[in-house]
Amino acid sequence: MKRSFSFLASLLLAACGSSADDRVAEDAALVAGESVSALTMSAGTGGEAAAAQTDMQRPNAPDRVTAARCVSTSLTSMGVLVDFGTGCTIGEHTYAGAYTIAVSAMTGATVSVVFDAFAVDGDVYDGDVSLGVAPGAVDAHIDVTITDEDVRDVELDGTVLVANDAVTLDGAGRYVDSAREVRITAIGIHSVVGECYADAGTMTVQSQGTPEATVTFDADTPTTGVVTVTVGRVTTQQQLPATPNCPAI
Repeated sequence: MKRSFSFLASLLLAACGSSADDRVAEDAALVAGESVSALTMSAGTGGEAAAAQTDMQRPNAPDRVTAARCVSTSLTSMGVLVDFGTGCTIGEHTYAGAYTIAVSAMTGATVSVVFDAFAVDGDVYDGDVSLGVAPGAVDAHIDVTITDEDVRDVELDGTVLVANDAVTLDGAGRYVDSAREVRITAIGIHSVVGECYADAGTMTVQSQGTPEATVTFDADTPTTGVVTVTVGRVTTQQQLPATPNCPAI
């Protein structure tokens, strides 16, 4: 999952005279983009896998499913295993590895997705995502490691409202890569599954030795990729990082 901002880029910005607040704002936008991307990607994966499994069982599968014959699904003691093997190209993207979808109805309903070296265009996901259904809301847990040229860990626990193919998140967590470790707090982060970016809500990002930054998503963010970042009394507009499915705008 190649990102447009890196630690090297921050050094280049410093050399060009960018202020400390500007660098904090750019870092905050990166962290917010990574975290929301992990949330929406993980939430969407389970739905896509379930849909693919159902479609592939139909006698007259649609063309998009016929192209996905390289995917195998099987029932294991852990749940439904979706395995792309060493590589499976569907549309414009190549998938590899596997993930397992499990549903538990012991105390309420809990849906979990466990990634086992699941790769999208070479970017590897390991870890798990779970959603526990409660009256009026869903409790969410995300613990995902994303590996490409770097290794990033995204941990998040909170409450998710799911409605009309969208998720709204309130919670807190941690983001770690080779250059930073930060704490995040999300309030009202609203994202339509399949969209590149969230369209509402705020995420507060705090890293040791730097000022606290607040990232605000708005209705234009999904089409522009731009968020508002406030560091202290300074407010700037920042471009969110690209994802495999959503190149930089």
